Amino acid sequence: MFQKWIGIVCLGVLLVETAPQAAASDQASSSLTVDRFWHPEPTGGPPIIINSIEDAPDGFWVLLGAGVDTLYRFRADTLAATAAPPLPTFNSATMLATPQAVYVVATHSMSNQPKTISLHRYDIAMHAWENRDEEGISRLFDIGGHLYFTFHDASPSGGHEDAIGSYDWAADQKTVLASNRRVPAQTQFDSKPSFRVENLFAGPEGKPCALIDYVPYVIQEEPGDWPSLFHFNVWYEPDGSRTFAGRTLLSGAINSQGNPFAVTEIDSSHSQPEELLGIPQPLPPDAKSPGTPLVADTPGPDWARQPIWPGDYGSGKRYAFALHNDDLLAFSSQREGGGRYSLLWFQPGKADPLRIPLRFVFDEATKALLPALCNNLAPMVADPETTRMEITLVPTSQGLCFKPIAGGFWFLSYADLDTYATQHGLTSAATGAAVQISP
Repeated sequence: MFQKWIGIVCLGVLLVETAPQAAASDQASSSLTVDRFWHPEPTGGPPIIINSIEDAPDGFWVLLGAGVDTLYRFRADTLAATAAPPLPTFNSATMLATPQAVYVVATHSMSNQPKTISLHRYDIAMHAWENRDEEGISRLFDIGGHLYFTFHDASPSGGHEDAIGSYDWAADQKTVLASNRRVPAQTQFDSKPSFRVENLFAGPEGKPCALIDYVPYVIQEEPGDWPSLFHFNVWYEPDGSRTFAGRTLLSGAINSQGNPFAVTEIDSSHSQPEELLGIPQPLPPDAKSPGTPLVADTPGPDWARQPIWPGDYGSGKRYAFALHNDDLLAFSSQREGGGRYSLLWFQPGKADPLRIPLRFVFDEATKALLPALCNNLAPMVADPETTRMEITLVPTSQGLCFKPIAGGFWFLSYADLDTYATQHGLTSAATGAAVQISP
């Protein structure tokens, strides 16, 4: 299924599971220690926030917020960081990394002042920023080498403005393709009071697509309704999809008894999606939400009824999904007392995943700095395996970043993950060599 896969895809938003119908088949006898933690120098101000992390060929980009407002490029092998020139101070920002440049859309707001938006392009070869004021853009996306944007603005009076379009940086020109403020309406979204866009991505055969109000649609450049790729009873979460190297994962809870979840892969080089986990059901064409009653005896497409891992999974935990080579990874950040951090490892040919316990630790120098970095990290020192702290998984092509609420991030390379797998008798994700699984 993933013969051409060389990287990783992740869903950045975590999903809540309920009672399980299938459990992890084995658990490694000892925890995998994640001990490579990077942090910025304390500033004496508020805790420094990792605003976003994006992939780079030999590492990844990290954008810091909370007054630092600096872009760093990291090497994955050493975690050595090189800083770009500082950005103007912003309140919030989104980032897009392409092979040629990094784009930052920054929002600025002050009390009793109108909110403003600025757009910044960091030329990787020239090591320089180009800055411009730009209203009407909240986030940028790269689909097949072309820039697309989304815009969302909720006014204090209760009105919403939502839009999708294409953007030409060289000409500084936006082309609106859908907008709930456009009159007369040219798409089915133009007549809505608002619509929620979770992601723009390359769909089957490279067609630009948008996940809007839980449904993936094919973006149309000309006036007319946008066709849906599929319409399932799945609550795809806000920010619940992430695209990397032409592959996108969509994940959410199925609206059925027990609320198992579904994970769908959309490969831009293929003609149709592929279901990885769960069996979603099709909804009527006029369904308003995934909670709409199903049409009796209406089968879904063949690909949706033949998942790679057909079991129903749920254990009261929250998961973020990723792909590494031919395998599906699910990171669990258990927030209730008594829970553990763990990584579920789904492998082709095995019905149930392996469960790998994780321990997040600091070195002594970092422990001494924690009060200045972020007091909320202190519980991790006393109990690195069990805590109520939320940790977010962010993938790169070289390994996995684990981001706490503030203060820095941990990094686990795929080489370290594969070494652990070999030492504990698991299947190597790097070589695919089958070895005996230890209980």
